[in-house]
This record gives sequence, C-alpha cells and structure tokens, in this order.
Amino acid sequence: MEMICSEKIYQHVIYLLIAIISVTSIMTVFPIPEGWLCQWASASINYESQRIPIDQLKIGGIGCGSSVDYVKSIYGEPSKVSEKKKNYLYDLLGYTITYGDSFHLYVLVEKDGKEDVVNIKTTANNGLAMPCGIKVGSSVREMYQNFGVPYQISMSKNGVIYYTYKTKYTNTVTFLVDNKHIIREISILSMS
Repeated sequence: MEMICSEKIYQHVIYLLIAIISVTSIMTVFPIPEGWLCQWASASINYESQRIPIDQLKIGGIGCGSSVDYVKSIYGEPSKVSEKKKNYLYDLLGYTITYGDSFHLYVLVEKDGKEDVVNIKTTANNGLAMPCGIKVGSSVREMYQNFGVPYQISMSKNGVIYYTYKTKYTNTVTFLVDNKHIIREISILSMS
C-alpha cells in the first residue's frame, strides 16, 4: 500500500515538473509583452449568472441597432464625428459620433448605406440612464439590485473594477467602477 502511494506521489511530481518545464518553454518562445501580467490583478467568470433583459441595454433611449437618423431625431447633430474607417471585425466602415464629451456611439455603415449604432458608451453623469435608472454616478449596490451577480468581474492594478453582464444574445454591458464603488462608465456592446 505504501509503495502504491509513493508511486502516485512520484507520478504527480513528475507531471508537475513537466508542466512547469512546458510553461517555461512556451514563455521563452512566446514572450509575454512587458507590463501585460501587471495590467490585471484578477478576473473571475460566473457561468451561472442570470442574463439581463435585452430591453435594458439602452442609454438615454439609444440601444444597439438604433439608426443614426433616430439618434439625431432625439439629440440633434453630434458634437463630433470621427472619420469613417474600415472595421475588420464586421468588414464594414465604422465611425464614432459623440455628444458633449461623454456620450459616444460607434456606428457601422451597412453595405446598403444604412447606419446603425453597435456600441454605446457614457463616461460622465450627463443625465443619460439605462431604462432601470442606472447611470454614471450610481452605486454598485444599485447595479446588483437591478441585475444580480455579474457574468465577469475584472480588476485592474489601479483598483478599477469592471463588472460585465450578458444577455441571452451576444450583447454585453460593462460597468467601470471606481474604488468608492461608484459607476464611472457604462459600455454596451452589440457583440462581445
């Protein structure tokens, strides 16, 4: 019995050494960029988290799929419009329209000329909120009360925490939260 246990321990030690040597070899062949490991302090994924309703993925009444014409009918002409550039993920042209300095909408130009919002970001307490009332300046407590446990939580080395929620589709919403547990940015992505 003792010999069988010793053999198993010996096997596990050998497997561990092989794993360490393999990782070290891979890191030598494919070095990790400077500072990359230090960028994130931690990340966790909760596969059992509830999915948030798709109708909550709006800021100031604008959701993914809203047309630029609809956006302009509510907010008027944007403060800033970026140059249209090739978006290789979608194989379409894309550009950003900005209202003030804190409400950013990324737009894709479809092959038929239709222009739809695919990403939405707000970075200041500018009065724009999600349908449930959450906005920049809301607390993490409000976020948890409305949406429950997030799908993913990541923390950067400077203490900023990112809470990401998913819908039953590919859409996500990420809340950037400061060390005082206050939401400082809300980003909605049509495809994660």
